[in-house]
Amino acid sequence: MNILILGAGAMGSLYGALMSKAGYDIIIYDIDEEKVRAIEKNGIQITGLERFTSHPKATTTLPSQIPDFIFVFTKSYSTEDALNLAKNLIASKTVLVSLQNGLGNEEV
Repeated sequence: MNILILGAGAMGSLYGALMSKAGYDIIIYDIDEEKVRAIEKNGIQITGLERFTSHPKATTTLPSQIPDFIFVFTKSYSTEDALNLAKNLIASKTVLVSLQNGLGNEEV
């Protein structure tokens, strides 16, 4: 099962790290090159009830393979732009999951 995460903010990075640690094939996409380079170089460090570093793939280029799941973690105002960028990766079998704050995300 391959999973694309749109947005490498706090929640996208947390879920990406947890799913990567669980063994899923994760790609985290973000437009922020500095953030992507930091994840690629250092991984994502999780501290809390447990401590670990996870190393999911991070990129500023969307993959060509259609994922099984796309998790949307962008800010509400970026939802439409993110989905327009990823529209070629959304197939009838693709499950879209929005875990965003704010209003209007479902309609977009």
